Amino acid sequence: MNAFTQVSTNTTALTNASVHFRCFSFSKTGGFSYFDNMEEAQVHIDTLDEHQVPYDVMTREQFLNQYPMYTLPGDVTVVLTEHPMGALKADACLKALQAEFVKLGGVLRDSTEVVHVEDLDEKFVRVKTCSECIFTCDKLIVCAGTWINKLLYSMGFKLDVKVI
Repeated sequence: MNAFTQVSTNTTALTNASVHFRCFSFSKTGGFSYFDNMEEAQVHIDTLDEHQVPYDVMTREQFLNQYPMYTLPGDVTVVLTEHPMGALKADACLKALQAEFVKLGGVLRDSTEVVHVEDLDEKFVRVKTCSECIFTCDKLIVCAGTWINKLLYSMGFKLDVKVI
């Protein structure tokens, strides 16, 4: 379930949210992807070309000469270095997503145990919490974590969720 599509169909707001993510939650580091053969790499290269993402193609030897601090698995023959690659800052992304969700009319209920979800009709569901609060909504995202089976069992479902 894509949280953005569930929050709003307002594409301008969603685009602005994406810009916010890029400005505050991304750390550009560069990166690389490696492949056993050129045929495997070509699929990735085609996607990078389609989206105009800058990259370099290197043989295993070229890569190890330029980046001697790395080791590669023995079967790697092709390495792509992708210049704009980086890491998302999870805490900042979550804060930005929650802020945008609320701004677009969503309601967040932290630390609220959901004990039952019931279909009312094709469009709405009723949600009951442990504090006997009852909500009716047309879209619902439940982040139940390891308690998901307890919730789903009350609705006649079961997932094979294992705590690790």
